Amino acid sequence: MRNGGHVTPDGSVRIQRLRTGRRTKSEHDNEIYALIRRGAAQRYAGRRVSFETFYPGTDETVPVPPPKNDPKSLKNYSDAIKAIELGEFPPTSDNRYCPSCPCYFICGT
Repeated sequence: MRNGGHVTPDGSVRIQRLRTGRRTKSEHDNEIYALIRRGAAQRYAGRRVSFETFYPGTDETVPVPPPKNDPKSLKNYSDAIKAIELGEFPPTSDNRYCPSCPCYFICGT
């Protein structure tokens, strides 16, 4: 199953994330994998869960390595959610992303 979980006959679960484009060396350092692992642990509690990334352009499936910084990544998401709930949306001045930001013309940074 793409972008979801597949329960195998032995009861284990395979989680696969679909990624378009080319495979990068840093893909599995992306913080989204911490959320995927957390969600899978909650959804499939007590089952063995494996994670992989599928690249349809190359028909390549790559196993996701064990987590390195899940607690830090999850805290980053938690902090962002808390800020959103408080209505805090401070502008960032990361020039790499500014031109494609939907607030580019009104931001002021």
